[in-house]
Amino acid sequence: AGDHTFPGVGGLKFDWRYAFSNSDAEQPDRKFVTYQRDALGRYILKENYRTWSTLSEDTKTTMANLEYPIGSARVKGGYLHSKRDRSFDIEAWVTDTSKLRGAARAMVLLPLETIFDAENYGEGTDKFGFVLSSPFSGAYTGSHDLTSWYGMADVPFRVLNQNFRVAGGARVEDSRQQVDSPVAADDPTIRSAVIDETDVLPSANLTYQVTRSSNIRLAYFKSVNRPEFREMANVGYRDYDRNQNVLGNPDLKRATIKNYDTRFEFFPGVGEVLAVSWFYKDLTDAIEEQLLPSPDRYVRTWFNSPTGKNYGYELEARKNLGFIWSGLENVVIQANYTKVTSEVAYTDTYTDSIGTPVSETNTRTMQGQAPYTVNAGVTYSVPGIGLSMSFLFNRFGRRLDAVGDTRDQDVFEETRDLYDFALTEEFTKWMRLKFSVKDIAAKDIVYTFGESGSIWEQVKVGTTYAISLSFSL
Repeated sequence: AGDHTFPGVGGLKFDWRYAFSNSDAEQPDRKFVTYQRDALGRYILKENYRTWSTLSEDTKTTMANLEYPIGSARVKGGYLHSKRDRSFDIEAWVTDTSKLRGAARAMVLLPLETIFDAENYGEGTDKFGFVLSSPFSGAYTGSHDLTSWYGMADVPFRVLNQNFRVAGGARVEDSRQQVDSPVAADDPTIRSAVIDETDVLPSANLTYQVTRSSNIRLAYFKSVNRPEFREMANVGYRDYDRNQNVLGNPDLKRATIKNYDTRFEFFPGVGEVLAVSWFYKDLTDAIEEQLLPSPDRYVRTWFNSPTGKNYGYELEARKNLGFIWSGLENVVIQANYTKVTSEVAYTDTYTDSIGTPVSETNTRTMQGQAPYTVNAGVTYSVPGIGLSMSFLFNRFGRRLDAVGDTRDQDVFEETRDLYDFALTEEFTKWMRLKFSVKDIAAKDIVYTFGESGSIWEQVKVGTTYAISLSFSL
């Protein structure tokens, strides 16, 4: 990495970066087990999976930027190239009880602590078998080659003795994603999923300085959302945390978003803000999660919705309480509230009372988008000894977790309150001790079906405690 300023060329600045990384991850043995009770109330081994997976990924990035002043304005330009390669494979094995005979059938009643011991496996009618589960075994390779260029200008100006500033430009991204995976679990023929697109992404931001401590901002920009490798790979696996089967979709496209924002902000003091914003997002080919029925259990996958939009407003505040009483000058409160209306168009096909197929366009909420979000917190700090503590609160509205075949089969995550606490002590500028408590209330995560609200899944969670000592060099 490096950067340089050329004083003899009018303040021209140039910087460049080259970075590479390699990551290897292994999950040597993960188990998934369910039991059922027999007529005598005893627990019997029902289904079980053990998986081994490996992932290797290499990333190389090169970038360079130029910046040049022209009077009070500044012109910038740059280049970036990123190459990312991944290989992944997973094997799932199951315990086979079909060959047990006679007294050996009682092995299915062994407790969880001993049932998977090595001596219980082998050949014959008195041992468990161990067989490969092809639906949840597979491998894929993925690559993403991204080349981009950008140019922009940041120009302050005055109109009728009022201060304005405009910053705008465009970014061109040439992106090629490819994922190679099997056609099916029982067909090793390789199928390539390819997304090869060149996108021009303009942006513009106009700021009107109403007073020295307040602004009005207007902004427009276009962005893209590209799928992950696993979302494009036709490789199935069992998600043990959600008790669901997961399968990628090789037909996925990248999504494009047009963003419009308006914001009024007021800065009462250093580090303080009072703001109100309005936003609108127009989405094409939005990537959403979907649940597909299957004989075993639902399969979670991804798909593109042709059109969608999000719009709403946000209120934000961050204020020091020293204005109430000088003893509270080290206490800062912050909060924001976001209200979002989301709409995704879909086609509903059904047969009417006389047997004629009918198709009509309806709308639903966007998957993963909560209708509202509330965040609040209070922070107390003692700068002289480097001590700070904070208490945070978060709440979100009932949101669509996964799209079903019909609206009655949509799965929603119910509203849940989160409370966190953190205590930090900075002994020096390079050493810090932190203690945190996350999800103090530990309320269950509840998922429900459609508008009926019948419980689909309820997950018990716990409070997490963590302590860390960090050093900065």
